[in-house]
Amino acid sequence: MPGAQASALPLIVYAGNIGQGQELHSILPGLARALRGRARFLVLGDGGRREALRQALAEAGIDNVEMRPPVPRAQILELYRAADILFVHLGAHAAFEKVLPSKLFEYAATGKPLLAGIAGYSARFVSSEISNAAVFGPGDVAAGVRAFESLTLECQPRSEFLRQYARAGISRAMADDILALANGRV
Repeated sequence: MPGAQASALPLIVYAGNIGQGQELHSILPGLARALRGRARFLVLGDGGRREALRQALAEAGIDNVEMRPPVPRAQILELYRAADILFVHLGAHAAFEKVLPSKLFEYAATGKPLLAGIAGYSARFVSSEISNAAVFGPGDVAAGVRAFESLTLECQPRSEFLRQYARAGISRAMADDILALANGRV
């Protein structure tokens, strides 16, 4: 990472799999170039496309992305706290049109701004349910920059989101549904 000036730039953290599905190798070089001097990135994780990402960043001469291997859970929480923005990206694959990555819930629980290159149901969910989150189409660097610019760089607790999507509440509602079904009330 560049010197002291870099630490004043917002830190965008991605933590997770670096695989074909995430297509970080196709979005991050362009997004990092477009945000050079405005943001720095930390990518934590491993996967089948890690080397492709490293190579794409090197070939593009990107100096505002740091890559690190996966870290233990306790350490990842510290890195989330240090982040200014949390980043998620899924490639434009039909398989991802109807999924909701658990990473979205993990990121949303932090209260940190969320930059999400996603489509389909995930994009609709993030747009309607997670405050201070900006969605852009997978692989769209220009839209990613606009999404970055729309975020408020402050931690904003998402109490209602946490209440609504807490595991205990979801489990209780599912148990109620099962009992209602078993008792013929549905």
